[in-house]
Amino acid sequence: MNIHISIFSLVLIASCTASKIDRHPEHERIVIGKTSITIEPHPRHRLVADIRSHFDKIRIAVNSLYESYLIESPETKGEFSFSFLIEPEGDVSELKLVESELGINKLNVAILEVIQGVNLGAGNFENIEVHYTFMFTPE
Repeated sequence: MNIHISIFSLVLIASCTASKIDRHPEHERIVIGKTSITIEPHPRHRLVADIRSHFDKIRIAVNSLYESYLIESPETKGEFSFSFLIEPEGDVSELKLVESELGINKLNVAILEVIQGVNLGAGNFENIEVHYTFMFTPE
């Protein structure tokens, strides 16, 4: 089954059970089992690849925070899910922690502070709602 959608409200999933993800500058195709979803951005929406690129960069800072907490709590692991809006100016607003399995409030707050400081650059874009999940596992 193929589903072709045009994004109006972007939902970005960082960790999913996709068997294949094809990324192109103009669209993204996600395959889960026999289902294929092609996502094409609205002309006034940011590209999924651009958003993912910014979050790949901040992932380094977030991982450093996580690793510093592993010294005191080596069993800390799990998903950290959050949502936010990207404003036309590129700023993050309405940042909310959706769920955290980490169990350390100070770590949750520190990760949210890093995310709040992200700026994706200004442009002729509409506000976009984003849902994102980091998966933390000790190495």
